[in-house]
Amino acid sequence: ELLDHPDLVLEAAKIAIQRVDVPVLEIETFAPNVRIFNLPKDKQPLLRDLSASHLGKLVSLEGVIRQLTDVLPKLRTATWRCKRCANTYIIDQDGHNPKMPGLCSCKHRDFELIPEESKFVDYQKIQIQEPLEMLKGSEQAVNLDVYVQDDFVNRVAPGDRTQITGILRLYPP
Repeated sequence: ELLDHPDLVLEAAKIAIQRVDVPVLEIETFAPNVRIFNLPKDKQPLLRDLSASHLGKLVSLEGVIRQLTDVLPKLRTATWRCKRCANTYIIDQDGHNPKMPGLCSCKHRDFELIPEESKFVDYQKIQIQEPLEMLKGSEQAVNLDVYVQDDFVNRVAPGDRTQITGILRLYPP
């Protein structure tokens, strides 16, 4: 179930962990992350073998870090204020494009983001390249952009060989 529907299972695991009562960890902002590794060999395709059948599935890829960006803030929960009546709306964000409220209760559509009341998470774009020893003849190495966030930022450097486990998603250019 985890391999075929990772979003649902990982969200359920995160909720289950948060419900565990650990008296030693009385920290209100404590939100553990669920991490998966050691996937079966059939879920570890080569970079060049990735296809549409892998979209939305949990996969593990081996490669060399080619380049990475600086750590950037990503909007997690946005607080929007109506410019006409000052009503505020809190909207959970996913993806890279911010989601705004459609229409205010005063029938106005002009909103401004309130950064100090919004929640952000660190993210970084990493480009991974298939290992050169896996190439045959004069084949070109395949590259893939990987977006990491939270505690995975600044964990690798260019030239590092790594195994990345995650959900393959299609992001628009």
